[in-house]
Amino acid sequence: MKVGIAVTAAVDWKRRHRHMRFHTATHLLCALIPHPVDGCSITEAYARLDFYMSEPLDKEALTAGLAQLVSASHPVAHRWITDAELDANPSLRG
Repeated sequence: MKVGIAVTAAVDWKRRHRHMRFHTATHLLCALIPHPVDGCSITEAYARLDFYMSEPLDKEALTAGLAQLVSASHPVAHRWITDAELDANPSLRG
């Protein structure tokens, strides 16, 4: 394909929306689990986070915490951070 050739793209909204919801849910889990993430996978069918920890999680407490965060209806937004912000906080690298 040559530079400058017009292309058409279509977004599968149903698939994209599921990815968005799973992605947001993983951020909510990160807000509740005080351990670093050392792996993840987000697909149309499921999301998985691997936390660097050895003790078991309390599923009921996590479920309640997630329900509380969701019911609070916090706005969801995104922003790019600068290289300087990233350099100042290396823990943001995952």
